[in-house]
Amino acid sequence: MAAVAQLLREAGDATLLTVHLVTGVRKPGLRGYDEWRGALLVAVSEPASRGRANTALLALLERELRLGSGSAELVRGRHSRSKQVRLPLTRDEAGNRLTEALH
Repeated sequence: MAAVAQLLREAGDATLLTVHLVTGVRKPGLRGYDEWRGALLVAVSEPASRGRANTALLALLERELRLGSGSAELVRGRHSRSKQVRLPLTRDEAGNRLTEALH
C-alpha cells in the first residue's frame, strides 16, 4: 500500500492518479508501480493516435477500479505517456481499490 499511496494525491473531493501509459501491447492491464517514474504502469492495446490510447486508458481504469462509465477524467498528459487521471474517489478509497486491482 505504501507504493500505491505515492501514486495518489488529493484534489478536493477527488483523487489524482499518476500514470505511465504503454501503448500497442497484446495484453492490456495494470502492470504495477514504476518506482523510478513514480507512476502506475498501465498497458493498452490501442495505438497512441487520435486519442484512442487515452480513451482505452480511462475505460481500463474505470473497469479495474469499479468506477462508473465516464467518471475517470484525464487532466494532464493528453499527448504524453506520463498522465494524471482524476478519480471520483477519496484518496483512501482509491488506494484500497488500486491495491485490490493490482493483486
